[in-house]
Amino acid sequence: EGGMSGRGGSTRVAYIGNLPDDVRNRDLQYLFREAAGFGRIDRIDIKNGPPGTSYAFVHFCTASAAADARHRRDGFMFEGELLRVELKEGNSGPGPRAREGGAQMGHTWVGGGHRLRVSGLPPTASWQDLKDHMRRAGEVAFAEIVKPGVGIVRYANGGDAKEAIIMLDRSIFEDARGASGGEIRIREMEEWDAGCGRSRSRSGPRRR
Repeated sequence: EGGMSGRGGSTRVAYIGNLPDDVRNRDLQYLFREAAGFGRIDRIDIKNGPPGTSYAFVHFCTASAAADARHRRDGFMFEGELLRVELKEGNSGPGPRAREGGAQMGHTWVGGGHRLRVSGLPPTASWQDLKDHMRRAGEVAFAEIVKPGVGIVRYANGGDAKEAIIMLDRSIFEDARGASGGEIRIREMEEWDAGCGRSRSRSGPRRR
């Protein structure tokens, strides 16, 4: 009988629980990105249900990559939630689960959010600086610096995200220290995926 296991084995599939309701493939690709030392991903299956029950299966190309994902990401704080990561054994997976131990820490998730990529930031910019700048256009649910000069912002609704592109694209950004990165560029984030044995490529936005 299939089930979830906390031990290593031959499975290449990891169950990821306590995900935000509007999680997308790109979020999980970033969470388990190869640049951070994780193994190559074959595919991702996201399961949506009633609010608070979203989860996903991440299919890695090797069993060792799946085991490493569990070891490094189980209990990891991801955008305000403590992730639950287990190895999937057999052919059947769990049904939707309520969030466990996922006390909100930092911000509250609101369904239907929209993500933007912000480039041209000063190297010293923090996520607080980014959030302060972008909240001029509306309610920012989440902000993160993904690498020097580049950040991701999630708005609570699509109207605010569109307003941010109109209002803040090519605006002058200054961090709390007064350092300026000049004009910043803002665009909607696109989906991307990768498979075993092939290089990553970008494609147009996908809709589930």
